[in-house]
Amino acid sequence: MSDQAENVRKLLAENALLQKKIAELEELAALHRRAEGEIRKRDAQYQQLVAHAPDGIFTIDGEGRFLFVNAAFCRMLGVGPDECLKLNILDTYPDTSMPDGLKRLADLQCGEALRFERPLRRQNGSIIIVSANAWKDPDGNLRAIVRDITERKRMEEALRRSEEKYRNILENIDDGYYEIDLAGNFTLVNDEISRHLLYTREELIGMNGRRYMDEETFQALTRHYLELYRTGKRIQKYAFEIIRKDGTRGFSEISVALIRDDRGNPIGFRGISRDVTERRQMEERIRQSEERYRTIIEQIEDGYFETDLRGHLTFVNEAECRNLGYSREEIIGMNHHQYADEKNAALLFNLFYGVYKTGIPVRAQAIELIKKDGARHFDEISVALIRNTKGEPTGFRGIARDITERKQLEEKLRVISITDELTGLYNRRGFIAFSEQHRKIAVRTRQAMLLFFADLDKLKEINDTFGHQEGDRALVEVAEILKSAFRESDVIGRIGGDEFAVLVTNATAAAGGLLSARVQEILDRRNQGQSRGYPLGLSKGVAPYDPDHPCSLDELMSRADERMYRQKTNKLSDR
Repeated sequence: MSDQAENVRKLLAENALLQKKIAELEELAALHRRAEGEIRKRDAQYQQLVAHAPDGIFTIDGEGRFLFVNAAFCRMLGVGPDECLKLNILDTYPDTSMPDGLKRLADLQCGEALRFERPLRRQNGSIIIVSANAWKDPDGNLRAIVRDITERKRMEEALRRSEEKYRNILENIDDGYYEIDLAGNFTLVNDEISRHLLYTREELIGMNGRRYMDEETFQALTRHYLELYRTGKRIQKYAFEIIRKDGTRGFSEISVALIRDDRGNPIGFRGISRDVTERRQMEERIRQSEERYRTIIEQIEDGYFETDLRGHLTFVNEAECRNLGYSREEIIGMNHHQYADEKNAALLFNLFYGVYKTGIPVRAQAIELIKKDGARHFDEISVALIRNTKGEPTGFRGIARDITERKQLEEKLRVISITDELTGLYNRRGFIAFSEQHRKIAVRTRQAMLLFFADLDKLKEINDTFGHQEGDRALVEVAEILKSAFRESDVIGRIGGDEFAVLVTNATAAAGGLLSARVQEILDRRNQGQSRGYPLGLSKGVAPYDPDHPCSLDELMSRADERMYRQKTNKLSDR
């Protein structure tokens, strides 16, 4: 029994050890998967950023007229925004180029996109090459994002010619081969070494490494050669900078082994050399490009953000932190419900969901957000999908621009457009707009209303006798009388030079006489208490709105105006 128990104990111990090893392996596998996923994710992020980086943006209608242009596109054309909006898309095509692509653009369906490249004529006559991504919006207008790729095209052509030249060389010769003695002097070179260093083979024989590299590089390479001499371990793909005969610099990548004599004693080194200058330059360009895009993201005035598929922020730049008023540590992980009210949170959800379902980026969508301190502001956001290397959606990235000041200005302009500057009442446009809203409500609710018209008598005589400034004061006083006579819920407006109108809501025809009398009573009190040198007089007309016999606002205004004119005529005939 004791042997059996001992066997069981050993089996249990071995099983526990096995379970521990399995757990360790699973943990290592999970770490490996996460690392691979992160690498793929970052790679996809970089590719998407480059692919969706905007430049010039414009909108044209079906006739090719520009409806919207941004500053970058204006700079491309070399004109100001106002001048640009006077142009037609045909004005941007070279005289020698037929705009065949316009038909393809016109045939686009809503939601379809078209990518293409074309020459673009600037206003000074010069030609640049642009790449474009165009699509048709629900209004039937064409929108496009264009990027100036002139310099890239020139570089591609230069790179193509360079690659063709080196391809021909590589197709016809081997890599460089050389041998040096223990002092580092060339004893044998092939033509590739000669071509790489720009010395003739005769010049290279006997040359020491100090002649074609700087001292620091020479000392570093010498240490590798000494290590090879001491251990016999080959140098594998060691890259270093060389200085050619003409003073230009390049990079060589060498693999080196010892040369031994018949007795096995080291007598020198032989190596394969490859010109890796282009690769190193490309690596440096990629490094600089990545650094440049990181710098751009951190320094642009607009906010940049990335979220996961659930809408939680995973990355923001400093501008986005300023937009929302949170630190970067606070904002990471936040959901839009935390910085938007219920209405705007729903708008954000629908916006992101639409991008997820269609894959089509959304441009310049205005959203009201709430900052950390509770202040509300407006952002204009553009959103696109982030995809992994398999093309699967993994999140969203976007640009957010603070347009609060623009929204405030638009609201001020809206108020100005419907307000009479002198009296502060609605102007004709504002009066008609709000009165029409009340009329539609009255039709739906079968509610009675009154339209009250008033005309300031003898305004011309007041202007001629006392001056236009006094005439303005008389109009302001009439506005004050009407505001004191009617309710805040009534719509009061100055609809002409000396004409005023009041839409009295929820009032029957019987109230017309009472309201006219009330206005006259206030007017009389004003005339008794003022020493302006003339009495104020008003001609009035009242037209009831009968819900059983509805009419248009124009008809109602015509009736009130007719009755007011009749009273004014009677006053003149009574003189």
